Amino acid sequence: MNYPKRYGLVAPVLLAVGLFVCGCSTLQQLAQIATLTKCEFRLASVEGTSLAGVPIQGITQPSDIGLMDMAKLQSAFFGGALPLQFTLDIEVRNPNSSTAAMNKMAWILYLNDDELTSGLLNQRVEIPQGGVGTIPMAISLDLRQVLSGKALDSILNLALAIAGEGNKPTKVSMRMKPSIMVGGQTVDYPGYVTVSHEFSSEETRGVRNDVLNRLNQSLGSN
Repeated sequence: MNYPKRYGLVAPVLLAVGLFVCGCSTLQQLAQIATLTKCEFRLASVEGTSLAGVPIQGITQPSDIGLMDMAKLQSAFFGGALPLQFTLDIEVRNPNSSTAAMNKMAWILYLNDDELTSGLLNQRVEIPQGGVGTIPMAISLDLRQVLSGKALDSILNLALAIAGEGNKPTKVSMRMKPSIMVGGQTVDYPGYVTVSHEFSSEETRGVRNDVLNRLNQSLGSN
């Protein structure tokens, strides 16, 4: 007849285990975005670039566009829309001994330091310790609106600059603000990560310390 007492201990034990697991999960998630501050980023390539449905990847100057395709672009231009679509591949290198991760990322795209467009990648990304990962960013914008008042030739030159020479986005840069879900709440990366076609990392002490301070605060509350 000791069953009720024995089973009465189960609930507190399960509760304690649950709190411990939740606490460990919270710390792990904060540690993952802290590790992200020590990763290296670069814009690796541009793929599948098209303007108003016309493929322009690999074209270096407007005069290389065929007559039929140019007629389509002119029709779209005078129709009031020139949608540009492409995939921008961001390469992330994690030289650390722990996993880096984020749940979503706000981003701003620039061409020659001029802002073009912005958006939100709502997708979890993990980069294993000592590993390299690629984040494909599907980007779409209407160059007719972004460059209102510009001639077609100017817009074509800009679109070709975005496509890059040899698929290399040498004139494009991006500012990213990753975040991670911790205990049902969003913890934002402090500041922005600036990414270009060469590897760079946010090794600034203040940025990393801000994330680590949040980690320490979480340790103190658990």
